[in-house]
Amino acid sequence: MDVSLDEMLDARERRVREQRRLLNEYKLPLICLTLNIAGPKKDYPLARSAFYEGVRRIRAAVPLRYESIITPHTGCEGFFIVHGHKPEVIKRLMVEIEERDRLGRIFDIDVIDVNGSKLSRDEPRKCFICDNAAAACARNRSHTAAELERVVNGLIRCFYSDRIAQIAYDALILEVETTPKPGLVDSANSGAHDDMDIDTFRRSAKALKPYFKSYAMLAMETSMLTAERIMEGLKTTGRMAENAMYAATGGINTHKGINYSMGLLCAAIGICIEAGIELDNAVRLCSELASQSALNDFTQIEKGAAPSSHGEVLYLSKGIKGVRGEAIGGFPCAVYAKNRIYEYLGMGLSQNDACVLTLAEIMAILEDSNVCYRSGTGGLRHMREAAKRILALPVAVRVEAMRELDGDFIGRRISPGGCADTLAMAIMMHRVETAFSV
Repeated sequence: MDVSLDEMLDARERRVREQRRLLNEYKLPLICLTLNIAGPKKDYPLARSAFYEGVRRIRAAVPLRYESIITPHTGCEGFFIVHGHKPEVIKRLMVEIEERDRLGRIFDIDVIDVNGSKLSRDEPRKCFICDNAAAACARNRSHTAAELERVVNGLIRCFYSDRIAQIAYDALILEVETTPKPGLVDSANSGAHDDMDIDTFRRSAKALKPYFKSYAMLAMETSMLTAERIMEGLKTTGRMAENAMYAATGGINTHKGINYSMGLLCAAIGICIEAGIELDNAVRLCSELASQSALNDFTQIEKGAAPSSHGEVLYLSKGIKGVRGEAIGGFPCAVYAKNRIYEYLGMGLSQNDACVLTLAEIMAILEDSNVCYRSGTGGLRHMREAAKRILALPVAVRVEAMRELDGDFIGRRISPGGCADTLAMAIMMHRVETAFSV
């Protein structure tokens, strides 16, 4: 909804009245958060995403006695009563938030003393386009509203795609460092593999990180298109990411499956942020993005197309849909595993041990195509039964039981790579919910 000048003036007067009311009631310093949004549209999903990041930063910076957030079409507003800090200290902390990164430049954070006076900055704010004084650019109309709007939206998308990529990368690192993981590369050994170790996975994760950002950014910028069109772009990016992985590992397949899964998840989270919908919808969006493409792939294989991966070989020979089937279903096993991480952490377990025990949960239920390809259906059955036996033990002894199972899997050459990928997805889902909670 476009906002008129009169509406903006009315909103400013209302904001001042609310500030006076809160100062009179609490007799403590007040923070007021708004956004510097150019153009006639002041409230839209992407702007709200940026606003809530400002809210998160304020909450982390100062102790709050009171908080109020409103979202009128004239733009989001936040009111925060602070206790335990002098106004000058609060102002310094708020300036640090505004100057932390380029996203901070669109935050307009006022600090108001108990007597109603607004504290000033020591240095004037800079324009987020040209780095000149922002006041001078506004006075001279150095930039058009359309240019400002484009740059602001680009800043927001860049910030969130960077954060999504960092979370995806961290999830890969945490997964590979989780120890013990039967048959898998971890901090103790290389599992059932002779051609890779933990450093191979670290190099691979580093190579994939910029592409995780690309998945999210592409999806945000094209979120108005059909799922099929978005998926075309994701596939192109995915091929480049896969090539980068092979270049970093010397031709070793470390993360081919998770590149597909996490690429979808990064894109789906980006769409949620762009559209202003709850992150719970990300798995549904993964399903929408993957479904038609995956079904087309299955159809081509059924018509005689040559399989291009181990997963496609398994689909052709045994009907196992592997990671594509998980994606079509909205990654149900990863969602289940994410909830189990919460439960294990709630029991007081360390992050590592919570992930080890969650891996056992995954091994008990996942139709791991990697195990099927390397060890056959007998290996898959052995993995599931072993995991179920461990889950029947008291929680306190399960980690040691997983350590003992490692030797068994190494001897049998069982490597539950699909389970490891599912664990990484669950870790990412868990961390996204934590990072973006309001």
